[in-house]
Amino acid sequence: MRPYRCGERTLVVCFSATASFTAGATLSIVGAVTVHKSQGKIELPMALVPLLFGIQQLTEGLVWVSLRHDLPTLQTVATYIYSMFSHVLWPIFVPFAILLVETSRRRKQALGVFQALGLAVGLYLLYFLLRFPVTAHAHGRSITYDSPHFYIVAVLAVYLLATCVSGLFSTHRCINVFGVLAFTLAIAAYRVSVTTFVSVWCFYAAILSLVIYVHFSGPMQACRTSPAASRDESRTDRTPGSLTSRNRAADRRPGRSGGVRSQPQPVPGFARMARSARSAILDTGDNYLRMTHEQPHHAETE
Repeated sequence: MRPYRCGERTLVVCFSATASFTAGATLSIVGAVTVHKSQGKIELPMALVPLLFGIQQLTEGLVWVSLRHDLPTLQTVATYIYSMFSHVLWPIFVPFAILLVETSRRRKQALGVFQALGLAVGLYLLYFLLRFPVTAHAHGRSITYDSPHFYIVAVLAVYLLATCVSGLFSTHRCINVFGVLAFTLAIAAYRVSVTTFVSVWCFYAAILSLVIYVHFSGPMQACRTSPAASRDESRTDRTPGSLTSRNRAADRRPGRSGGVRSQPQPVPGFARMARSARSAILDTGDNYLRMTHEQPHHAETE
């Protein structure tokens, strides 16, 4: 085979140890910032996606080094770590992260199906990774990971359902974009080369994970919820007996003497201002009525 040199005319970018280390370092930094921007444990798994992709790309950089310098021990360890990411972690972790940040009950039920599919295919591939040795070798400008069980049509289809199609069922715009682009890049990577599909697609998906940073970034907060989420939440709020409707009804009831009045639920900034203005108006009216009742009483006393 003629050795490949970076800079030749190709349909894809030149993959190498330098490219993997650069992508891994960049994604690790972006991933750390994304984790810092996340709010609470529910958003943490989704925020970890760029960081995990960064670690995976750094691992593939080690695979490149081991192949170039003939380091069999490093090659075996790095290959297995990389395969655990590509074959086991992503089909289980991606639908799980999407499910956690979902707010619609109906969509959560659908995402639960994708979670089950991802768990099944992830455990299936884990068994064969542990049962049979995984090898890697350079193939032109990419790395080929020998994993014949991954390329079974049914397995690959379920894998794509869990990692790509699940994103289409989210109410968050950026997750929708991630799912569409991930599926598109999977087709592109498959058309480039079947034998190097895992390496090429994971590299593309790693760069694509920057969309998750956009999802959590300040200027794009509106991207975190799509109009479908607002409609679903409004339906939930109007449903009799729902938690939100009960809280609103409790807020409208006057407090009883000796009891504790229920605390109002957090509301957006505009609604909070409206509520404060209403309270000020009511207090002003109460003071005026109190003053008008007290004036005749003072006149009679005089």
